[in-house]
Amino acid sequence: MADMMNQEYDYLFKVLLLGDSGAGKSSLILRYTDNTFNSTLVSSIGVDFKVKQKEIDGKIIKIQIVRKNINIIKLIITIKK
Repeated sequence: MADMMNQEYDYLFKVLLLGDSGAGKSSLILRYTDNTFNSTLVSSIGVDFKVKQKEIDGKIIKIQIVRKNINIIKLIITIKK
């Protein structure tokens, strides 16, 4: 698996998860990328970024996942008005 992280990739997917605070976005990302679950994970603010690579049918797939708290986006929009 470590060798695969250093290789070039055939496909790149960028995923953006948006949602309210406490919705489970960070838990979903950790479960998918690290296969871990933390029931005591505290609500986070701002942005979280994780990368996972998989090999499917001989092709390297790189998946970049970004999590953003929707309340931060609402705050930015409010400030810009």
